[in-house]
Amino acid sequence: MATPMGEDRPVGRMLREHPEFAPAFRQLLTDPALADPDDVSDAVLWLASDTARTVTGIQLPVDLEATAV
Repeated sequence: MATPMGEDRPVGRMLREHPEFAPAFRQLLTDPALADPDDVSDAVLWLASDTARTVTGIQLPVDLEATAV
């Protein structure tokens, strides 16, 4: 029998056996939340400000923890 679309049995089994891993899959298991444009512009303004003068060469995710996986 075919696996229903969106169902991954090995991942489901792993999450049942190791529920502590569930937070890392939060963004994948629910409707993804999107950052507001204001959140992105706040990050850009901060990076362009004197407050961020010591910050160099970083990636600044503004993705509501989508990269937690």
